[in-house]
Amino acid sequence: MRRHLMVLLAGLALAQGAPAMAAEDGGKALMRDAKAIDVAIAKNDCAAGLPLVRRFLAYPQFPQVSQAARLAVWTFATDCASQDPQLDEEAFADVQQATALPGASDEMWEYRVRMAGHLRRPDDVAEAVETLADSRPRTLDQVSVRVFSQVLRREREAGRTTFAPRILAALEKADYKPAKFGEQADGLWLAQARLVADAGDQAHAAALLRRIGNTGDLLSASLDIRFAPTVRADPQRFDARAATERMLAADQALLATHPASLTTTHEVIEELRALERYEEALTLAQAALDRIAAAPKDKPAYDDLADELNWIHDDKARALLELGRVDEGLQAERDGVAAGEDGAAKNVSQTINLAGMYNSAGRPQDALATLKELESLSQATPYGIAWVQAERACADRSLGRQAELGAALDYLAAHTTDNPSARLKGQLCAGDLDGAAATVMAQLRDDDSRGDMLTTLCDFSGPARRTPFDAQLLRALAAVRQRPDVQAAIARVGRTEAVPLNGNVFTDFY
Repeated sequence: MRRHLMVLLAGLALAQGAPAMAAEDGGKALMRDAKAIDVAIAKNDCAAGLPLVRRFLAYPQFPQVSQAARLAVWTFATDCASQDPQLDEEAFADVQQATALPGASDEMWEYRVRMAGHLRRPDDVAEAVETLADSRPRTLDQVSVRVFSQVLRREREAGRTTFAPRILAALEKADYKPAKFGEQADGLWLAQARLVADAGDQAHAAALLRRIGNTGDLLSASLDIRFAPTVRADPQRFDARAATERMLAADQALLATHPASLTTTHEVIEELRALERYEEALTLAQAALDRIAAAPKDKPAYDDLADELNWIHDDKARALLELGRVDEGLQAERDGVAAGEDGAAKNVSQTINLAGMYNSAGRPQDALATLKELESLSQATPYGIAWVQAERACADRSLGRQAELGAALDYLAAHTTDNPSARLKGQLCAGDLDGAAATVMAQLRDDDSRGDMLTTLCDFSGPARRTPFDAQLLRALAAVRQRPDVQAAIARVGRTEAVPLNGNVFTDFY
């Protein structure tokens, strides 16, 4: 957290009408500690200052301290406690106190919302977002989309419906526009559109859909029967290929003016892959990696290098695989694993992806060896752990390891809500088409998941080059899609279509 404290305790003011307090022993001690805290704030000395603050807060006279001084104390306490993950609960309690006072900074409010999400306090997320929407809506822009998306996903997985509508309604009221470069709130507007469409307000849903430019979200909406009137009124807007072309043009223009954005570079690469322009995607990924390698260590080529480097390697690997250059693709993904993730040496995302690529390449032993690197799973989310089990299931089936296959499938069955796509892949790898059909139909019945499942069931044109493993997986999925019971389930909630794009980009499956 950036330090933004002002030294407000030097002229510590006690409440009017209580001058005698300073003469008492407690008052003298309070003043002495106040001066020491003031020095700690000036020096940004958390080691000395935080214990003093904890003692200072316990004084019975503290509520009479001036509001500005109390805000400085709570802000300093939050700032210090937030630096130690072991003190997350203390930091959250501190920031709640800071934001209860007038004048709390945007940074304090952003931290409160972010930590409420991290600590799984959806009630406080909703309360804070509603407060900000009413009083200082632009402060909400400082909160990353990822915070809200994670909260909404957890609420959905838990089957709770209380807080997500409140959060989404408040974000819409605030006209939320994420300030972080490259972030878009399209997924949030789609979630809100689903809610208002379910409530029967088609005009409101249509207005929300007009805020969306992301192809995946537009495709999901276009297949969902809830939005059929809006799609019929403006079919060009929901044309997946046209939307991807629009996104590519916009991101290429953005990259021209922000060449140090690796996030935007990644978006352009993904859009080129979506349009099946694999050579161009590969060229851009390699150019970015070459630029990174040539830059001095103290002057990195990209502003967001630490956050995105592993994903550029991943982009390169996928483009190579889509060109049929499997061995080169595997090496590119190994390079991605070595790049680390989010500042940590162990890279969970690319390790799981590498295992999936080994399965695709017909190398199940290597897939299992790769997954063994994640046995501790200390960094993996429940979503990621489900992909580990899915890739194990695919490898075990290829190797005829029935007991291990059964264990992986049992895990996926017990954790379906963590990652339905992972369970579906495990079932298809195992040849359990009845189970796969049941998973598909359950997702189609779910109001929040149906759009993603309809997208997964579409017939994408690419990639043209598929490994034998991937081709078999696609045939199994097509067999599930053609079942009469699945066709009937699709018709009840929407439709599927032939999509002239690379399905790898739009389905979290291959």
